[in-house]
Amino acid sequence: MSTTQGEGPPRFNSLDLDPLRPGQWLQRISELSALQDANNPDLRAFAKGGGRLLILHGTADELVSHRSTAEYFERVVKTMGRAAAERFARLYLIPGANHGSLQPAFAPSWDSVTALEEWNEHGKAPTHPVVTDVHAAGQGRTRPLCEYPAWPRYIGSGDPNAAASFTCGIVTSDAK
Repeated sequence: MSTTQGEGPPRFNSLDLDPLRPGQWLQRISELSALQDANNPDLRAFAKGGGRLLILHGTADELVSHRSTAEYFERVVKTMGRAAAERFARLYLIPGANHGSLQPAFAPSWDSVTALEEWNEHGKAPTHPVVTDVHAAGQGRTRPLCEYPAWPRYIGSGDPNAAASFTCGIVTSDAK
């Protein structure tokens, strides 16, 4: 299929593109990828400027793997050092949360703006934040936001719909 130049948008069937041989589209793909793939782990300038970073990612995200976000965060920690990264950044993985589906397993809500304000203006980093499931089927259940690499684990008693019935712990490969 050909493209048109000039008036109107270009007509192109992206399914006809061979990603291994993009031809005339290589430069444009590279330009767009550079915008989309902004993943430089060196955030020293951001941190030095007083920046604070809260990253939340659902583990049921069908479009973007939470593992890639965790790997990026690990690269930030490796680049800057754990202590430096902990001074300005947090990653929280949310079990059951996805990419905004109409039928989410867990639709998390948390006032992250206020959390950022408290951290930036008063030096109070988030401690034991809790998300609420705002999907009607969730009936207001809550879960702790555990600072990565910790993960919410049911303590074995109490209301399974209440954050207070969970603790944040590190999951190991031998945990069952």
